[in-house]
Amino acid sequence: MTIGDTVISATDWVDHKSGKVDRRIFSDEEIYRQELERIFARGWNFICHESQLPDSGSFFLTYIGEDQVIAAIVTSVCTNNARWPLPAPAVSSSAGPH
Repeated sequence: MTIGDTVISATDWVDHKSGKVDRRIFSDEEIYRQELERIFARGWNFICHESQLPDSGSFFLTYIGEDQVIAAIVTSVCTNNARWPLPAPAVSSSAGPH
């Protein structure tokens, strides 16, 4: 992260000896953006448990970072049930896999 002309790394936010954490990690916009990019956009994310989708036609709306997603049970014509995360309607995301 850069503040003015100073580059600050994540190790500057945490004092490992005392266990103290810099308060900026809770409110700094640049840190938030980095977390969205480096944590949520880089891989698969847990969005719900199968118990939250008990029946065919069940769905669950939630967020991964700032992207709204929907998990749903979809019953195909061949009577197989499948569960997978589906992007929420009318949401475009360049965040990568969810």
